Amino acid sequence: MFRYVLISIALALGLSATLATANEPLWTDAERAESSTAVLVGTVQSVERSGELNDREDLYRAVVTIEKVRKGDAALGREGEQIALYFEHPKDAVLSKRCPEYVGLRSDERCTFYVRVRKVNQEWRAFLEMGSDVRERGAKASATQPAAGADRGGG
Repeated sequence: MFRYVLISIALALGLSATLATANEPLWTDAERAESSTAVLVGTVQSVERSGELNDREDLYRAVVTIEKVRKGDAALGREGEQIALYFEHPKDAVLSKRCPEYVGLRSDERCTFYVRVRKVNQEWRAFLEMGSDVRERGAKASATQPAAGADRGGG
């Protein structure tokens, strides 16, 4: 009987540990780049709600000026051009309520973006799937303004 209790406790602890580390893949930047369609460095020009996905999430669109292309096809974007990056965003703006965490962006942020291409509403789009697909590199000299509901904070 005691053995079954120990096995049950061990399984529960193992499951808890797995769920606790499931927030984001523990990839290195090289591994993240390998699984991405493109890796871009750029500055966010604007962030806006693009549409509704479901009763909990909206689709957001960030317009980014590309400063450097580290990986990716020229058809996706070149240095000096702008690209629209899409991402899911919770309606209540609590970024940390999902595993992996939601993306949060502000205007004037300079970041590295690990982009994948994903079909959204019958259309292929450049997509940021999780919060760790955005590596913050710093803000421009001007003050940053968060987009409505798109703050970096979590709850």
